[in-house]
Amino acid sequence: MSQADTDKPKLNLEDAVRQALTGLRYGSVEITVHNARVVQIERKERFRPEEEGFEATVTSH
Repeated sequence: MSQADTDKPKLNLEDAVRQALTGLRYGSVEITVHNARVVQIERKERFRPEEEGFEATVTSH
């Protein structure tokens, strides 16, 4: 383990999931489990332009 790895603060599982959900409006959080242990938390965020005030039409130049 490198020095940088040992300097990182440890998060508990609940805090890690909460952090992944923070600010997420559209998308998903996937928790991967191997041998009864959480090994990965993946966040996928969707962006919906029409709900953010962008025009939904595309023009070509």
